Amino acid sequence: CERMTLCGHVVLGQKLRWVLLDQIGATTRLAINAPQVTSVQLRMTIDGPSESTEVQNVTLPDLATQMYYLEYEPQSTGTQVIQININGQPASMSPVIFEVEEAPLRVTRCAIGYEANDEGQCNQCP
Repeated sequence: CERMTLCGHVVLGQKLRWVLLDQIGATTRLAINAPQVTSVQLRMTIDGPSESTEVQNVTLPDLATQMYYLEYEPQSTGTQVIQININGQPASMSPVIFEVEEAPLRVTRCAIGYEANDEGQCNQCP
């Protein structure tokens, strides 16, 4: 996703997983005198609290690095601006925009002599 562009459409109730991979790694950062990544946070609403990501060490070919991830579920429909901070500063691709839409209506079709209950299961008619 590019900064301040529509990154995608999601439906209410859909779980989203953000994954950010440090493609440089701590060893290379030391060698080129680049700052170490100490924290990655996402803010799901403009005035909401920042949420810390989980950190997982990963090994790619010739690179030991970290992956930062966060799962969340949008709570309301509309335009959602997601801000990404690395070491307390906005990331170069941040913020990004998602449109959260109502979940489509689920229709359950049952065989003759059966009817759908509220969970979408077909039960034999009384």
